[in-house]
Amino acid sequence: LEIRDGGYYGVKMNGSLDNIAERLLIHRMSGYGIHAGGSSLSIHSSVLWSNRIAAVNWAGGSLRVSNSVLHTRGPSITNAIVLLDKVIYRGDYNNYFPEGGASYMTLDGEAITGLPQWNTITTQDLHSISIDPKFANTVSNNFHPRSTSGRFDPASQAFVTNDVDYSWLIDAADPTTSYAFEP
Repeated sequence: LEIRDGGYYGVKMNGSLDNIAERLLIHRMSGYGIHAGGSSLSIHSSVLWSNRIAAVNWAGGSLRVSNSVLHTRGPSITNAIVLLDKVIYRGDYNNYFPEGGASYMTLDGEAITGLPQWNTITTQDLHSISIDPKFANTVSNNFHPRSTSGRFDPASQAFVTNDVDYSWLIDAADPTTSYAFEP
């Protein structure tokens, strides 16, 4: 499912329990990719990219994120990839990519400016990384990881092998997860 170039929220939920989002692409929203209160959600193999305020804003409930790419761009640490307030969070094998002055997370109002700091405070995301994911072309909505061995090009509807570099995301997911779940 792709949600893009929309309003303030890509997905908004309140008091919604036991939700699962797999292979979700939410990008270029004017506010949040996902905004929730008092809800529970598991996000797997998804991309939340360049949503103006944050990829995820979560207050109360629980959130689990795995095998996903989360990104935001902002002028200050008040722009965070993930904003959490009184949340039970579980995450691992993700790629967090802040740009500009954005922070990684805000946990109960405190900005966390690095992945190692996040790991120490929460003991979560111990296998996660923070790198440029090197997607083929996010401006043209092509979120396939670049690869010198080849990748699918949705514009030409063909397999192309002309990338000059490759994404470190390839094979960076949880090794117990089937490759069939790759976005």
